[in-house]
Amino acid sequence: MRTLITFTVILLIAFNQSLFSQTESIGTEEYGRIFDFNYDPLNENTLYALTLGNHILKSTDNGVTWDVFYSHPEKATSLKELRILPDNRLSFYTNYTENTDALYIYDVNTMQTVKQIVPPIPPSADKWWISGYNIYEENTDIVILLQNFQIGLANYAKVYYTTDAGDTWDEIYYHVDYNEVFVNNVAIDPSNPDKLFIARSNGPTDVIGGLFVSEDTGNTWTEKLPGITFDAITFNPENSDDILIGSSAAGALADAEDVYRSLDGGNTWTGIGISWTDKIQDNINAIVYNPTDLNNIIVLEENEVVITTDNFETWENYVYDYNATEGYVYGLTATFNPFNGQEVFINADYFPQYSTDGGVTMTRVKNPFFVTTGSVSFTASPEEHLYYSVQFGIIHRDMETGIDTPYDVKPIDYMSINPFTTVFTEKKIPGRVYSYSASFMGSALQVSDDHGANKIDVLSMFSNSLDAVATDPNNHGVAFASFSSFGEDFQVHKIDFSDPGNITSTQVSLPYLDYITGIVYFNGSSDNILMAIGTRIYKSTDAGSTWTLSSSGLDELIEFTDLILDLKANPLNDNQFTLTSNKGIFTSLDGGTTWTKIYEGLVHNMEHSDKVNGHMVATVNTSMMSEFKLIYSSNAGQTWNEVMPKHLLYLTASTSDYRFLEESAEVYIGTTDLGLVRYTVALDPVSSGNLIAPEMQVQVFPNPANTQITVKTNADYKEIELYNSKGQLVLTSNINTIDVSQLEKGLYMVKTIGYDGYSDYQKVIVQ
Repeated sequence: MRTLITFTVILLIAFNQSLFSQTESIGTEEYGRIFDFNYDPLNENTLYALTLGNHILKSTDNGVTWDVFYSHPEKATSLKELRILPDNRLSFYTNYTENTDALYIYDVNTMQTVKQIVPPIPPSADKWWISGYNIYEENTDIVILLQNFQIGLANYAKVYYTTDAGDTWDEIYYHVDYNEVFVNNVAIDPSNPDKLFIARSNGPTDVIGGLFVSEDTGNTWTEKLPGITFDAITFNPENSDDILIGSSAAGALADAEDVYRSLDGGNTWTGIGISWTDKIQDNINAIVYNPTDLNNIIVLEENEVVITTDNFETWENYVYDYNATEGYVYGLTATFNPFNGQEVFINADYFPQYSTDGGVTMTRVKNPFFVTTGSVSFTASPEEHLYYSVQFGIIHRDMETGIDTPYDVKPIDYMSINPFTTVFTEKKIPGRVYSYSASFMGSALQVSDDHGANKIDVLSMFSNSLDAVATDPNNHGVAFASFSSFGEDFQVHKIDFSDPGNITSTQVSLPYLDYITGIVYFNGSSDNILMAIGTRIYKSTDAGSTWTLSSSGLDELIEFTDLILDLKANPLNDNQFTLTSNKGIFTSLDGGTTWTKIYEGLVHNMEHSDKVNGHMVATVNTSMMSEFKLIYSSNAGQTWNEVMPKHLLYLTASTSDYRFLEESAEVYIGTTDLGLVRYTVALDPVSSGNLIAPEMQVQVFPNPANTQITVKTNADYKEIELYNSKGQLVLTSNINTIDVSQLEKGLYMVKTIGYDGYSDYQKVIVQ
């Protein structure tokens, strides 16, 4: 048995939503999820937030629109616990980065990482990850950090302390030494770096919870409030002796859920006495001061919010419907607008929320940053339609009207152990959609001719994967479809559904058993079929009754080791077919008889242009052994250009499709945290076609500018162009010092064009 090299998604994308960028987020805003909102205390209406992946977002219009501000380039990365530090710096840690997690401090002004703080590697651990941290803001070399790790199936927790940004660490808590009680949260006293706090969780014995306090950097501990588990720890911004902590699960003590307060630096504690409605977890997740009024404090619990405006002399409980996923559910963090204390963003478990009355009422923050849960497909003949997946369903976009219509999209709280629905579209039949839903109870292939609105079942079986499908060009009620199950049971069925009341299916006799990853009709005949099976191409001229090996030139593809991943026909050349594989791209100019390699290296998907013969675009999906890559050729694959990863913003994706124009191609990419992304590739017929275009690093200064700008590059350039905020070209220059005194005030894009055809972009503000 062999695993199909249809690789799963792990890495992530970083992109700029700017008008000038080649990369745009164009998916629906109905399913977007972003987290860890933080208002900028210095710049009005400016917020930062995290995606579900490796991106930090920035909004300068109070959360109406968002741009990607930072993207972490490492594969399999998720960013966690975003916070704002003094002097315009952000802190966060990476998660799931193949045991290379680290805490980062990032300078917003210079857009550079100023510190990367790496925790110790636990001996004998199979994997380890950061679970929490706190930075002493007066000296960011001082950090307390919570780390969890696994040895086999057993879980462990340690807390470390450093005063030199991680050059050396002191292990100050190991859960094994303290009745195996785990840790929820850690903190440093904001005015005393020697004073540390550990909010404890559960353990396997009857000893649980308790707040640990140390006055000597963790050498000794004093326990407070034993038997209650804790999570949130918050200090009064003007008096660090005034501390609020929130219980997590109620622990061993009855009626223990509450906010507890100390007015003497943690020596003594008193419960506020808040009554709560009982739910499932009853966690108090966040306690947040309003920076414009420190008597106003908001407490986020599982299904309710408590708000006080008089420092807990009194308070109000606001209970929300736990099942209303559009509204507040399980708030995790909150941030008040420092310029308007009634505005607050709340990171809720399902969808982010925004309030203009201090958290009493909320509306969902819509945004386009969702997880793509299946395939992306574009059809262009004769009508243009785009299909992309979200929440186990499909969104159909009519490209003429721009209207998105969802089909079979599941609620945000829907969970399933079954794989996502696989969707194939027929590019030459408007509205034709094949969908395959696999489950342990049986799987069904369905077909629709109205974009998925109405479907009919055409085949039921127990295979877990639909690998390829092709429609008879002369009878749209007949299709070939290939299936497999966990690396075996390879099948092809010829299905006749021209009469929905009398659907027939015939299993095709195969010349060879392996994954069938491509089926293509050729020469407009119902009898002529090319099929990619494993590492081989087979040809039939009798509608699949007999097959002939047609793989001359593919000898380097090793049986059961390599795999053909895609097979496409050139719509402008009946004799040309092209395939992708883990060893490169091969093309045939004689109807699939002989094949020639035109690109070296793993490629998953490709397409020929239907506008200009010789234009080609291909992509590599993100996987355990590959990062997302976009390559293109303007000369039939003689030479290839690669889009630099930073301009794709290090996206992670397992699906893409292409829309060709005369001199460009739009690549539609389904990502793991930024939803549906469109990247525009210029297909210049006179491009030099370097295999990998050199990266042109560009600086523009001063910025903002009044009279002139200077453009500095690390490579030769042939021209510099300036575009206004409407995307209009307003100025060109072949020298690097440019007079901008006559331009209107506003935002401009500087496009620097290299002699090799590569371009770079930088923003500049003209005042």
